[in-house]
Amino acid sequence: MSNDYDDFNASAVGYGVGRLDEADAMIREVNQSDWDIVGAVEVTSSDYYIKFGITQPEDPNADLDLYIFYFPTYEDLMNFTNYTLYDEQVGPTSDEVFEKFMPEPGYYFIAVYGYDTVNYNPIQYVFYYQILGDNGNISVDSTPFTFTEGTSKTIKATVELNNYGTYLGVMGLVDSDTGEALTYAPMIFQVGSPEMFVAVYSEATLGKQSVLKIKLLDLATMQLINAPAKVIVNGREYYTDNGEVDVYFVPLKFEETFNIYVISDYYMDYSGTFTVKVNELAGNEVYDATHIKPYIATGLGSVTKINVSDSGTMIGITAEGPSGTIGYLLVTLPGDTQYVKVAGDHVLEYYILEGQNAVYTIVKVRYASPVTVTIEYKTARYIVSTWNYVWYMLYWRYDQKFDPLYQKAVELGVDNETLQEAMRYKELADEYYAEAKKYMNPYRENLAVAALPYVRKAYLNIFKAYTLLEEAVNEIEGSEG
Repeated sequence: MSNDYDDFNASAVGYGVGRLDEADAMIREVNQSDWDIVGAVEVTSSDYYIKFGITQPEDPNADLDLYIFYFPTYEDLMNFTNYTLYDEQVGPTSDEVFEKFMPEPGYYFIAVYGYDTVNYNPIQYVFYYQILGDNGNISVDSTPFTFTEGTSKTIKATVELNNYGTYLGVMGLVDSDTGEALTYAPMIFQVGSPEMFVAVYSEATLGKQSVLKIKLLDLATMQLINAPAKVIVNGREYYTDNGEVDVYFVPLKFEETFNIYVISDYYMDYSGTFTVKVNELAGNEVYDATHIKPYIATGLGSVTKINVSDSGTMIGITAEGPSGTIGYLLVTLPGDTQYVKVAGDHVLEYYILEGQNAVYTIVKVRYASPVTVTIEYKTARYIVSTWNYVWYMLYWRYDQKFDPLYQKAVELGVDNETLQEAMRYKELADEYYAEAKKYMNPYRENLAVAALPYVRKAYLNIFKAYTLLEEAVNEIEGSEG
C-alpha cells in the first residue's frame, strides 16, 4: 500500500473469509407495474460484504428494477422513515446488482418493481443475495505503525481455507488512534472448481407441449456459464455450451417432477429436484364432454371418431395408431362430474384429475388399430336432475289422485276438520311445486340443484294430504261394511 496523504498511525485489519459461491438464490415473480417485496435483512457490524441481485428473467427483454432501502434502526424500518434509497443499480435491463464492502449496520429492505414484464403477468426471475461476516480465517499483524506520507507498506496475511470454493476476504487499514476505517481492498481466492446454481422456469399446461427452461449460473457471479456441460433430466441427456437448455414435455399431471443432474469439467457437479406446477387445460368451466374434443396428448396415434350418448352420460372414442405402441388419451369432462368409469379392451390404465374448470380423464391404451374406449360419467347436475325427476313423479302421482279422493271424501261425509287439514297440505304442496318450477329450466341445468328441496317438499306435503283423506275414507267405508 502507498500513502499519498498525510502521516498517520495505522493498523492492518483483515475480514473473512466468506464463500462467494454459496449465495442464497430463489425463483420469484412480479406482475407488470407492481412490486415484489422480497423482504428485509439485518446487517451487523461484523458483516464486511453484502450483495443483492436480480437476473435471468423468463424473457431477456424484460425490464425489472431492484431497489434497496437502508434503515439504521429497526424502529426506522417499522415506520419506513429515515431511510437511504439505493437505486444507482436500476437500469434498462433485469440484470441488476447492489453490493457494498463494509456496509453500515442496520436493515436493508429489498423490493423489485415490474417496470416492463413484456406481457408476462407475472414474470419469473432469479433473486440472490450474499451476506459475508468475519469468521477469523484471515490473520494479519495488527501492530500499530506510523504510515509516513510518500512511503509504501507491504502487509502480509495468512488465510486458512479448508474446503473447495470461491472465497472473498477484505484487507484494510484503520486509524489506530480512532478506529476509523481508512481503506480496504477485496481478496478473492479460488480453491478447486467453482459451484453453479440451476434456475428452472416453466409455463406448463396439462396435455399440451410445454417447455422447461434450464439455466446454469455461476454461483459467484450469477451469470450464465459459457462452458460445456451435460445436463441429465429424468434420465435423458442434453448438452449445452452456453448455460441454457430447453426441455420439451407434455404434462399429464398437475405437478411434474424433474430430477436434474449437471456434469461439467469446469464446475462442480450439481444434482437437484424441481417440481413444476401445471395449469389446467380448460380456461373456463366445462359443461359437456366435447367442449374440448378428446385427443391423444402424448405418444402415437390420433382420435378418429367420437360418439356421445343421447343422455349425455357416456362418450365413446375410437383412436388409431401403430399396433403395439402406446398412446395417452386425454378426455375433458364437465367440472361437476362425480362418477367416472372407463372401459375398453385395450385400456392399460387410467386416472382422474380434478381441476377448477373440468375433470380430466387420462387413459393409457395399447393400439391394436383401431381401439375403442368408452367412458361413462355422471355429473352433479345429472344426479340432481334424476332426483328431481323422482320427486316430481311421486308428487305428480299423488297430485293426480288427490282431487278424485277429495271428492269421494266429501260424498262419504268426512269431517270438515280433516278436509281442511288435507287441503292445507295440498295448497302447501302446490306452493312448493310452483317454487321448484322456477329452477327446473332445461336450458339452465346448473339451477337444478336449487329445485331439489322444493320438489321434495311438494311431494311430502301432497303425500300427507292424500294419506289423511285415504285414512278417513277407509275408516268410514270400514264402519259401513
